[in-house]
Amino acid sequence: MICHLCEQYQVETLRFNTLFVYKPFCLTCEKKYFPRFYQEIIPCEYDEILYNFVYQESMPSIRHNRLLFRHMKVYFRLIDAGNYEEGIKIIIDFIEMRNFQDWFPFIKGMGKVYFFSLFYYDLTVFAELF
Repeated sequence: MICHLCEQYQVETLRFNTLFVYKPFCLTCEKKYFPRFYQEIIPCEYDEILYNFVYQESMPSIRHNRLLFRHMKVYFRLIDAGNYEEGIKIIIDFIEMRNFQDWFPFIKGMGKVYFFSLFYYDLTVFAELF
């Protein structure tokens, strides 16, 4: 089988109990992309911005984003359960980062803001917007 992330062949001994089990990722990629959840607090003049992300590295490719996006369901469940206070909740991906400067003035001054992303994006380049 071929790993969907690194595109390397993975050899696995087939047994009866693993015959119908499909593993899309190799062991190396499973360890490398095991979900760990991080939170960064960004102070701003009105309130604070809580930036939550799953992986500390920058996004390797769009394909990685598509294959690993299932790990965002933890944040979706927490938001749905009401674990985050009242405020604006925004999911950031590579498309939103291109338009970040355009839509940020609309949410400025609205209280607590929560950002969620799969991969880490350096928000310090937008420090003048906060």
